[in-house]
Amino acid sequence: MIAEASLARPRAILETVETYRHNLLGHHELPHVRRRKVLRRYALHASLGLLALTVIVGAAIALPALSAARVLYAQASAARDDLFAAKDAAEKLDFKGASSDLDDAVDRFAAAREAQAKLRLAGRLPFFRKEIEAAGDLVEGGYEASVALRETIDVGADLVAVLKGGASAAGTVAGVSSDQRPVSQLTAEEKRALLQQLSQAPDRLGLARASLDRALAAWGRVPRTPLTSGILDSIAPYETQLTELREALSQDLSSLAVLPSVLGYPEPKTYLFLMLNNTELRPGGGFIGTYGVLKVADGEIRSFFTDDVYALDGPSEPYMRETPPDPLKKYLRVPSWYLRDANWSPDFVVSAMQAERLYRLEGGKETFDGVIGVTPTVVSKLLALTGPIQIDGSTFTKDNVTDELEYQVEKAFAANGIPAAQRKDVVGKLGQELVRRLLGTRLSELPSLAEVAQESVSEKHLLVSFSDQALQEFADARGWTGRFRTADGDRLAVVSANLASLKSDAVVDKSVSYTLRPDKGSWIAAAAVTYRNKGRFTWKTTRYRTYTRFYAPIGSAFIKGEGMMQDDKLNDPGRHAGTIDVGTELGSAVFGGFISVEPGETRTLKVEYRVSDAVADMIRSGRYRLGVRKQLGTLADSLTLDLDFGKNVARATPPEDASQWGDARYRLSSDLRTDREFSVDFR
Repeated sequence: MIAEASLARPRAILETVETYRHNLLGHHELPHVRRRKVLRRYALHASLGLLALTVIVGAAIALPALSAARVLYAQASAARDDLFAAKDAAEKLDFKGASSDLDDAVDRFAAAREAQAKLRLAGRLPFFRKEIEAAGDLVEGGYEASVALRETIDVGADLVAVLKGGASAAGTVAGVSSDQRPVSQLTAEEKRALLQQLSQAPDRLGLARASLDRALAAWGRVPRTPLTSGILDSIAPYETQLTELREALSQDLSSLAVLPSVLGYPEPKTYLFLMLNNTELRPGGGFIGTYGVLKVADGEIRSFFTDDVYALDGPSEPYMRETPPDPLKKYLRVPSWYLRDANWSPDFVVSAMQAERLYRLEGGKETFDGVIGVTPTVVSKLLALTGPIQIDGSTFTKDNVTDELEYQVEKAFAANGIPAAQRKDVVGKLGQELVRRLLGTRLSELPSLAEVAQESVSEKHLLVSFSDQALQEFADARGWTGRFRTADGDRLAVVSANLASLKSDAVVDKSVSYTLRPDKGSWIAAAAVTYRNKGRFTWKTTRYRTYTRFYAPIGSAFIKGEGMMQDDKLNDPGRHAGTIDVGTELGSAVFGGFISVEPGETRTLKVEYRVSDAVADMIRSGRYRLGVRKQLGTLADSLTLDLDFGKNVARATPPEDASQWGDARYRLSSDLRTDREFSVDFR
C-alpha cells in the first residue's frame, strides 16, 4: 500500500505538467513544428520585402536603360545611313560629300556609345544582359565600318587631290565627280606625287580591310533579340555591301605598291616590246612580227619606238649562227635562231630571256629592265574603250584591227607605194595614237582600263618579265608572267606552233581532249588535240602546219602516238606517218609531233602514256587533282574530259551534269579561256 502511494504522487505531478503544456501550445502541435512555422512566416515577409526592393531598384535601372536603348537605336540607325551615304558618294568620287557623311556618322556613333555606357548598369540584370552585349557589338561594328570607309575614302581623296592639284585631305576635294582632266595633262611633279600615293596605298587599305573584318565579325556576333531585330533587318543589305568592299580590299593590293616601279618611279625603266601575233600562234604567245623599245619615267612614256622584226633579223643573217630548236630547223629550214622565232618556250619568261639575248646578238643596243608581250587581242580590247582610230586613211576598230593590220602590212603597202622596209610603220603609228588616246583617259574611265589589263593578264594576252629578281618573283606569284609552273597532281598542257602557215590560226578550231582508263593497277592517259581547218588557200591562210607538244607530269611513260606526220602534203605527197619526240622540259615530260591539216580537213594528233607513279598514288588515295594549262595567246580552245577511275566518284569540282552522277567516270566539257582546275574525290 505504501509503495503504490509513493508511485502515484509523481505520476500525478507529470500529468499536471503535461496538461498545462498541452493547453499552452495547442491540441496536437509539437514544439519543433511550431518553431518552423514562425520561421516560415518571417522568411515570407523578408522575401516579399526583398522582391519589392528588387522591383524598385530594377525599375530604377531599367527605365533609364530603356530610354538609353531608344537613343542608341536612333543614333545607330542614323549613323548607319550616314555610312552608306558616304559609300555612295565615294563611288561617285564625291569625296567632300563622303567626308561630311562620315563626320556625321562618327558623331552619331559617339552618341550611341554614350547611350551604350548607360546600358551597362542594366547589364547586371540577367534579362537585359544579352541585349546589352548585342548593342555593344552593333555599335562596335558600326564604328569599325566608319574607320574602314574613312581610310578607303581618304586614299581615294589623296589620289584625286593630286590630280586636282590640291591638298591631300578628303575634306578639301570638291567637285571631283565632274572633273574630266585627262592623265596626259598631269605635270611631271603631279605624276610623281600620284605614284608616291599609289606606293603607300596598300598599307592604308590594309588597315581599312582589317577594320572591315572587325566590323563584320562584331555584327556577326549580334543575336536576334527584341532590341536588335529591327537593326539587324535594316543593316542586312549594307552588310552585304561591306562584305563586297572587304572582298575588293582583299585582292592583292600590294600590286599598287610595285606599279610605280614598273612605271619608272623613282628610277626610269626601259622595256623590250614584243607584238605577239596570235593568228600565227607560237608557244610563247604568237609570232614576233614587230618589236619595239619602250622607255618610261615617273609614270610618263618618254619614247616608244617600234619596227619590223626583219629590220633587225635581216642584217644579222650573214653572221648569226645560233642553233635553233630542232623543229624550227627541220620544218622551217632556217640556218639560225632569230628574234622573230625567240618565243619557242611556253614559259614567257624563258622566251623573253631568249628574245633579249637574240636582240643583242643581232646588234640591238638597249639594256632592258623587262620585256612586255602583247597580242592583238589586247589592242582590240583597248580599242573598245578608245573607239575607232584612223591611220593614213584606214580605220581600225575593235572588230577589224587584226585583219586590217595584216592587210596593210601584207598587201596594201605595195598598192600604196610604200617601200617594203616601211610596211610595218602603220603598226607604230597605231601604237602611238592608241597610247595618246589612253593617256587622255579621264579619271572616271580608269577602272575600265584597269579591268582590261586584269582580263588580258588572266587570259594570257598581256605578259611581262622583269630583270629585277624581287619584282620578277612578285609578278610570278600573281600570274603576270606566263610562267609554266609544275604542281602536285595531274597536269596537261597542249602547245601548238604555227610553222609557215601564214595567219591560219584565225581559221583553225582547236579542241583538246583528255581521257583516263584503269590498266593493271595503274591508269593510261590519252591526250589529243583536233585541228579543224576552216580556211582556204589565200594570201593569209593556207594548210595548217604545227609542231605540237604535250606536257605531262614528270615520270609519265610514253606508250604510243597517232596522227603525227613526216611533213605536209606538199613536201610529202604520200603523207607518211611521223614519230613522236619524247623528252623532258620545264619540269615536265614532253611528247611532241608534227601534223599538217589541209584547208577543209579535220585531223587529230594524239599521245598515250602511263600516268606517273605520283598521279597513280594520288588516285589510289581517294583524291584526284588535274590542272589544264591554257597556251599563251590562244582564245578559248574547247576542252573535253572523260576520266574513268575504276571506282565510284563521290564528288567533283566543277560537277558533272546530274544525269552522269553515280558511276566511276568524270565527264565534263569546258574551254581554255583561262587555266582550268578540276578535283575528284572517290567513295
